[in-house]
Amino acid sequence: QTSLNVSWLEPVLKNGVITGYKVGYQPVSSLDPVYNSTPFEKSEIEVSEDTHQAYLEDLHPSTQYSVSVFAKTAAGYGPPASFLCWTVILGDHVSPSLKLLPIEA
Repeated sequence: QTSLNVSWLEPVLKNGVITGYKVGYQPVSSLDPVYNSTPFEKSEIEVSEDTHQAYLEDLHPSTQYSVSVFAKTAAGYGPPASFLCWTVILGDHVSPSLKLLPIEA
């Protein structure tokens, strides 16, 4: 089991008084071939206007997620602040190879 704690700041540009936030998240790809072959479902949670974090639980390991945070006003939801992240990578997956070269000043 894996989880993610998402936190954010109040938007600088607001279209009214913020009445809440919505956090949407969805798997994008996975290193688990069985999980990667299943349809990915989108999930959402809503939090109050004075909360600036959300705890996302029961995420699949070795999986990349797209996470978006939306602020809500009386006019509806604003544009999202989005990012991609990975959950803990488990198993015998190959890490990328890096070749380090000396640098000169």
